[in-house]
Amino acid sequence: MQRQDTIYALPPHNIDAEKSVIGSILQDGNAVSYSIENLIADDFYMPENKAVFQAVTTLNSIGTPIDLMTVSNELQRIGKLDGIGGTAYLLSVIDYVPTTANIKSYVNIVVEKSTLRKLITACKNISNSCYTQEEPLSTILSSAEKQIYD
Repeated sequence: MQRQDTIYALPPHNIDAEKSVIGSILQDGNAVSYSIENLIADDFYMPENKAVFQAVTTLNSIGTPIDLMTVSNELQRIGKLDGIGGTAYLLSVIDYVPTTANIKSYVNIVVEKSTLRKLITACKNISNSCYTQEEPLSTILSSAEKQIYD
């Protein structure tokens, strides 16, 4: 296996899975429930998808049904609709999703990529702590464990 230079590598992500999650949410109430139970906005790599998911969670928390119109309205209300590409972006992800029946698979992919990004960040932080040696080893180890397992 050839070593890839990770200095310039993009963080792990899967745009197709993210779009499929958002598209499923906009079409299927079951997808909304499953996604909200298993994801947070920061699990999304693309800022557009993160903003849409945050709008979905806000609407869900106040009992508003989730669909194209309500999400579009919420994004407009908070000033983010234009930033995601407008209603056209929301329509494109609805058209993009192959089937809402596979929401669990789409969510699992998004969670996996998010976890890998979090692990990369933790490793960078741990590495920096080891190089700077500003804390005792026991503190560095404790912090490393917390970052990896929390």
